[in-house]
Amino acid sequence: MEGLSVAKATLSAFLHPSRSADVEEGVLQLLSSLLLRYNEEFDGVVLAYFDIKVCDWTPKILSGLHPYLSLKLKAKLLLFSPKPGMLLEGTVNKVEKDYMGAIVLGIFNAAIAFSDIHEDFSYQDNVNGTPFWASTSNNHVIRLGSKIKFVVKSVQEESFLDICGSLKPPNTGCVNWLLSSLENIPALDSERKKQKNEKKRERIIENMGDEVKDDSPSRKELRADYINESEYKQKSKSKRKDRDTEIRDGSKDNKEFSAEHFYERDHKHKSKRKLNADIGAKDGGMVSNEFPADHFHEREHKHKSKRKRDAGDAIM
Repeated sequence: MEGLSVAKATLSAFLHPSRSADVEEGVLQLLSSLLLRYNEEFDGVVLAYFDIKVCDWTPKILSGLHPYLSLKLKAKLLLFSPKPGMLLEGTVNKVEKDYMGAIVLGIFNAAIAFSDIHEDFSYQDNVNGTPFWASTSNNHVIRLGSKIKFVVKSVQEESFLDICGSLKPPNTGCVNWLLSSLENIPALDSERKKQKNEKKRERIIENMGDEVKDDSPSRKELRADYINESEYKQKSKSKRKDRDTEIRDGSKDNKEFSAEHFYERDHKHKSKRKLNADIGAKDGGMVSNEFPADHFHEREHKHKSKRKRDAGDAIM
């Protein structure tokens, strides 16, 4: 909760000579006198103290008619310093027509005037005569014992704090109602997102036109063509994969497949070479005929060597 803080303090303690026999007890009694009172030096109310360290265990006697023992000590103090605009929690202990009262931290009084309660709330009584404040637009109810959150409007800093609060800001009210509202936020966001996606889908369908709507024949034909094309690509890919696997395995069938494959390639190359030789003989006479024969003989020897290597790699 806002307004709570821990401060490190260096204090000067003045003990009565009667405490000289037990200095530690005298220090604790002195610190206890600071509790639950507003302290201008710390700008807040001291709620508790801890981690006490006495810096000098040799107290000095002050001069005067009533000499006291002076020593220095360090301690950590838990302070409550509410300021205007802070958000505090309290328990409702009074419900009246003109104001609402609450207890903060079980100690400090807070008052919320009728003018500082949201306009949506109204004062009502149930069948038993128990008063409460309820919202007219939702199930937000504040009654005796309800834990509320309110914003500090002003603070009167005397020996004891008097706090004035407000229930007009949107993040104020009954704690249970505020928590239930937060739990409903994810569900509301999900519903809004669903509605947004549905509207987006409707806009896309409208832009596509009547011919490509879900129930139109053209839409069904497009889907069928897409599915057939996908299946064809998948089958072709599967066939290539199976053929590559069989070639790597080196089985008898693969050897026959490889021999037939390379025999077919050899036949094509021979036909092409014969055609080129005939063309060369017609163009260049005897000399032209001899040159293509030697040239293609050398090329045939290279192709045979390459086919043998390729066939051996495929079988392996």
